[in-house]
Amino acid sequence: MAKKLLQAELELEQSVLGISTVLKPWQVAWHINQALGFALERDEDLSLLLGRAKNLSYFQKFKFELPELESVLYLVANTGSAGKLVPEYGNTFDYFILFDDIDGLLNERQLLKGLKTIRDFTVVVPIKADEKLRSKQHLVF
Repeated sequence: MAKKLLQAELELEQSVLGISTVLKPWQVAWHINQALGFALERDEDLSLLLGRAKNLSYFQKFKFELPELESVLYLVANTGSAGKLVPEYGNTFDYFILFDDIDGLLNERQLLKGLKTIRDFTVVVPIKADEKLRSKQHLVF
């Protein structure tokens, strides 16, 4: 019997920030909560099949719900139990923040400014998901 493979081009509609730090995931969430007044909480791990061997990998994930904006901000670890979430940034970023860019309320410039005040974060930069990410389908959840 022939196998048929469905391929779909996924569109990442959220803004993405990359963070480089030596901190553990819960420490990153705590620092973000303190600096920005958020309430990031541990969420169910993101699980993905990675590589040709289809190894199941789990990535720690935190979320902050903004019901008044009908939006959610996510913090996701780039290193999982069996690989990297976004391998093209495997040596550059340890975490990603995904959020809806909402003019005047939650935007990239304000978030970057707040995150850059955290001294334990070595690098915090925006990532152009449509241009730079070959693995953007891993960030659609």
